[in-house]
Amino acid sequence: QWRDMPVGNLRWDGQAWWWQFAGEDEVSVSVAVRLDLQHGLLLHMAGQLPWNAHWCYAERAQLPARWSDLRRALYAPYSSTPAPASGAALLP
Repeated sequence: QWRDMPVGNLRWDGQAWWWQFAGEDEVSVSVAVRLDLQHGLLLHMAGQLPWNAHWCYAERAQLPARWSDLRRALYAPYSSTPAPASGAALLP
């Protein structure tokens, strides 16, 4: 079932999470960590998504240079100040 999960980009803009699926428009989603394995995260996403399963598995190996950015964005308290564009976290 992991192989059938949708592939897209998850982006944090400092105020909200955004998911872009297969070249479609981005949609706002809420993201919650459900399992943290240090090298991988099982995320639950809610919002107007184009598929039924709202799960995403992120692996450090897919984008190791951005792994710490993603983890900080997921665990840090939300801020009212938007992060710079270079701070966006992306998932393959």
